[in-house]
Amino acid sequence: MGATVPLPAMAGPAEIDTDYRGPAEIDTNYQDGSAGSARALTQQGQAAFDAGDYLGAAAAWRKILDILPENELNREERENALLISLEAYKQAFRRVSLEGTSDGAQYLRDALALCDAYTKEVGRVHGPTGVSPAVVESRVEIEGMLTGVGPGEPRTPIVPAPDTGLVLEPDNIHRGSGKNGTGLIALGSVSIVVGLAMMPLVIIGAKRHKTANEDI
Repeated sequence: MGATVPLPAMAGPAEIDTDYRGPAEIDTNYQDGSAGSARALTQQGQAAFDAGDYLGAAAAWRKILDILPENELNREERENALLISLEAYKQAFRRVSLEGTSDGAQYLRDALALCDAYTKEVGRVHGPTGVSPAVVESRVEIEGMLTGVGPGEPRTPIVPAPDTGLVLEPDNIHRGSGKNGTGLIALGSVSIVVGLAMMPLVIIGAKRHKTANEDI
């Protein structure tokens, strides 16, 4: 499986605190004035993903991009939200491709449209070099998946990963983000456990974590 991938620390649906209030510095960046909105969407998406509702997960996670404006404070959180949204779309495509129940190509097109909107906003705020290699890599993967499908079904069969019974224990994330050093998606202390038969949620923190370790 390779190196351990650090994943966002997210609480389960039963642990959602509706009275949660985030740091004041982050609170000022919510368009709807609710400090718990992005956290609630993160947990909502995780619950949907765990239940196999990948489109529901993507719908929840992509809303974080609407709630958090692009700036230095929210930069990592928005990138994480994009990447896990794209992963949910890819997982939705893989499942319907295996089942042959519908044309999953539209899921990939929706993912590309989301990525394009994100890229445009990042470029507007941070310049043309503001998009990370992880975002580019995820987009290239989606384009490749889209190229491999015809009007209604994949040209080559997609084989599901075997259920090994093993689990991946993600590292806890301890990172700063923006001026106040608080990462929104990394809030909370609960680490999720992902089975190897499922596609892990890939986030930019994984690559930055690996790079940071190599530099030490």
